[in-house]
Amino acid sequence: MVTITARRLVLRVPIKPDGAAGPIETVAGRIRGDDFAIGLSGALYIATHGQQTVMRLDPSGARATLAGPRAWYKKRNCSALKLAKRAGCSTLARELARQA
Repeated sequence: MVTITARRLVLRVPIKPDGAAGPIETVAGRIRGDDFAIGLSGALYIATHGQQTVMRLDPSGARATLAGPRAWYKKRNCSALKLAKRAGCSTLARELARQA
């Protein structure tokens, strides 16, 4: 997986059995991803650039903002927001992926 912040893309680059890169596939657009982690379910937990959020991108393509400006009011995100403020959104994305 690769994020290209300036182009607002999340890409997948499969690795062939011989170790060569396969064809680049667009996983999602309109996401200014800065860093990410992959959960066991295959969901991506993406720290966004500019929006200062952490979002989940499910393998189905469904998106959810888990922490950040648009999720601040959600009680279930209180501990996640404290971690995001203390350690940064990239750290929070990795921690959420680890728990998923």
